[in-house]
Amino acid sequence: MKTAVRRATPSDASTIAAITIEGWNEPYKGLIAQETLNQMSLEKRTEGWTKVLEEGKSQVIVATVGETVTGFSNFGPSRYEQLGAGEIYAFYVLKSCQRQGVGKLLIEESLKKLSQMNHLPPIVLTLKGNTSAEEFYKKRGVQACGEAVNQIEGRDYVEIVCRCNSL
Repeated sequence: MKTAVRRATPSDASTIAAITIEGWNEPYKGLIAQETLNQMSLEKRTEGWTKVLEEGKSQVIVATVGETVTGFSNFGPSRYEQLGAGEIYAFYVLKSCQRQGVGKLLIEESLKKLSQMNHLPPIVLTLKGNTSAEEFYKKRGVQACGEAVNQIEGRDYVEIVCRCNSL
């Protein structure tokens, strides 16, 4: 079956939450406190994604194969305007669907929509040490341009800020 991309709806919240949890558990192991990873709750993540989807302050798109959601991207105006006008806030693909073009399709659609919103150049942050994400973005012309310190569960973590200078 072919992968398609569509706008996410509140009914996708629990699937997006599950993909988020999977997307944190393996790549962030050893990078984020294990206690934080262990405490990730599907219920709390679903509540959070339902709120994001209902408020509509940012856009969320999902990749689907048939009716099955296989990945998502959440994007909108940048939190770091000095580095870029747009930002991809969250971007995850199920491990079982990686290296099958799902991520490429999602990033291309996200960048296209950010361009349509005049949010150029867009940026994306990735946790320092998350080499698979760094490699994925590098292959797509997204280049490191700085670092930011963000808090996750009260602890500071360094993230690599990457900017896409051309679509």
